[in-house]
Amino acid sequence: MTFRLGIIGAGYLTDVALSAATLNLAGTVDLVAVYDTNPVNLAKVGAVHPSAVLTSNLDEFFAAGLDGVHVASPNDSHACYAQATLNRNIHLLLEKPAAHNPSAAADIAASEQRSSAVCVMGYMFKHAPSYQHALALVGSGRIGQLQAIIGTYPGWRKTDWHAERAASGLGCLTDLGSYPIATATDLLGRARTRIESIGWPRSDQPEAESYAAGTVWYAGGARLQFEVTGVFNDHTPYPAGTSQLTIVGADGFIQLRGVWNMGWQTTLVVHDRSGWDESVWEVPDLYERQYLRFVQIAAAGSVPEPLSIDRGVHDLQLLHDIAANTTVMAGAR
Repeated sequence: MTFRLGIIGAGYLTDVALSAATLNLAGTVDLVAVYDTNPVNLAKVGAVHPSAVLTSNLDEFFAAGLDGVHVASPNDSHACYAQATLNRNIHLLLEKPAAHNPSAAADIAASEQRSSAVCVMGYMFKHAPSYQHALALVGSGRIGQLQAIIGTYPGWRKTDWHAERAASGLGCLTDLGSYPIATATDLLGRARTRIESIGWPRSDQPEAESYAAGTVWYAGGARLQFEVTGVFNDHTPYPAGTSQLTIVGADGFIQLRGVWNMGWQTTLVVHDRSGWDESVWEVPDLYERQYLRFVQIAAAGSVPEPLSIDRGVHDLQLLHDIAANTTVMAGAR
């Protein structure tokens, strides 16, 4: 049976990834409706999906007979569209971060509790075989007791809503910082003890963060160290920066290069007492894999904790706690 999907937000992500992913899954996941307030964005999707309902009318969008909705709009609109979906008992796939602030994310979680539908967080990198393999290696005890997670992501800074505090929330801290934070929660849990961080510009400026770095300590002494920055602008060819995740244990380390990047080949290195092992993992279309997993979860009616809205709320709250603890350089850019 074909899963009838609608997408809210026909901007950059839909243009470069979601539209193609649904085209490749035609017959399993069919894109039947797209909502956006920008007719130019809708026209781009329509060129690939001519049979889809393309509309700026939300009622018309929901009237298309949808099994699920992917909310891929600016962060400050997530709560509105997510609640509209769940209130209609339609399954929801929600792009990370869950919202532009923790209060709005909690409202989405409350809507899911009242709904017969599920909310699945759009942590697309969690569907990468290389990431899943790394977590399995840690779980097997291959590198011993975890000591630290170090994550860096020099990202692409678009001069659109991502750079506006009111729309994005925390700029690169939420856009790129979501990756190391979600990874740390996967591996270290939620019992954190201390935060130290720095960011720029300061939080009372209309421009959102373009740089953030920090350390989060967890119960047992393990820590997350991260650095994220929007160092590449609209004039730089995308993708511009390679993400790097290093997981350090008492008996070795695992490093993944490119694992958080969209559609990149990933290099996985394991160095422990048995020696050095390096492998290259070709990346399948993670958005295709995410849609297929979304369909499975919707059919089961139960969301695994790592993909739950509860996890999304937790991770977003941690990001805002990090922002609240920053020692920030004065002034705007």
